[in-house]
Amino acid sequence: MIDIYVDGASKDNNVKGAIRRASICVIVPQYNFKLVEPIGNKTNNEAEWDALVKALEIASREHWKNIRILSDSQLVVEQFNDRWRCKHENLETSYLCAKTLACLFDKLEVVWIRRNKNLAGIELERMG
Repeated sequence: MIDIYVDGASKDNNVKGAIRRASICVIVPQYNFKLVEPIGNKTNNEAEWDALVKALEIASREHWKNIRILSDSQLVVEQFNDRWRCKHENLETSYLCAKTLACLFDKLEVVWIRRNKNLAGIELERMG
């Protein structure tokens, strides 16, 4: 099982009228892999979903078949695992993309972890 840490963050997310500056991070300690990427004007939740989708794309490209994605976004984890409904159109596209990519894996878990345990979140914070 390969652990993949994901996080997305948006600066100025709560500033009315501001252009948000969002980034995502994907870290795979087992392979000493780290990706940090700006994604433009997105909300925090959109960035969290983009990070999950990016992790699935990377895992698929690398032919990893058994993965565990670790995220501190309870919203993304619960929606992906179909315990919460995805109500917002701006998130539904990412949800559907992630669910389509999920079919490529023999074993896939998406689990919630505390923020202080999320290596990807720690990296985004460190970068400011």
